[in-house]
Amino acid sequence: MRWHTEVTVHDTLQMKDHLPLIHDSGCRALWLGVEDMTATLVNKGQSVDKTTEAFNRLRSAGICPMPMMMHHDSQPLYSPGKNYGLLNQIKLLRKAGAVSLQVLMMTPSAGTKLYESTFTSNQVFRSVGGKKVAPHMYDGNYVIASSHKHPWLKQLNILIGYASFYNPIRLLAMLFSKKTKVSHKAAGMQLVGMFGLVQTILHTAGWAIRLMFCKIDRLTDSPASPIPMHGADGNTACHAPMAPTPLLNVGKRISLPVAV
Repeated sequence: MRWHTEVTVHDTLQMKDHLPLIHDSGCRALWLGVEDMTATLVNKGQSVDKTTEAFNRLRSAGICPMPMMMHHDSQPLYSPGKNYGLLNQIKLLRKAGAVSLQVLMMTPSAGTKLYESTFTSNQVFRSVGGKKVAPHMYDGNYVIASSHKHPWLKQLNILIGYASFYNPIRLLAMLFSKKTKVSHKAAGMQLVGMFGLVQTILHTAGWAIRLMFCKIDRLTDSPASPIPMHGADGNTACHAPMAPTPLLNVGKRISLPVAV
């Protein structure tokens, strides 16, 4: 059986003494929501030292550390002398022993505290150059919500970040480096990552060009639910974020066909 789970660096250190047993149970990789190594964007109790310790313990137990990061408007591609830049943090994760890497752009997610305000502050794109933002583009691979002066740079930063982690030079270095419990898996993930990077470029490069040259039309309010919401009296519920919709047969008894 194969299964996937996401934990934090803090969670990993909490169960550090049990990692060999977790490996024996069949766990071969852990996806860790690192988000931001400096804890500026999201604070999950992570830090450079804690992340490095957690990754070392995971690799020693034969478990692959698979970090996931979030890129956002205020994060530069590179910050000299600091750990805040995207490439700076990727370098730290690489040195710590990350086997794979995921970098996603901040996008509005239903149920989060900032969901409504992201729309009302005009950050979310309705369309770019006449191309509407499709539902699948909210997956974090596309820049569809940004206040940055040049949002195409954010899209390019994601590709540069992936290319700095997944590349033939790193693959060759892994093939000739000292063998560890997860080194063969890390080399395999390089192949998977390079193939995935090509696919990501093919799918998002056109969007980056649109962001660079085309007009961006922004949303001013969060999308309404397509499911009508009605109160007990049959009228539209006061908390329904949509236009009133008449409810038929309110207060009437209706008969439904029953198959016997």
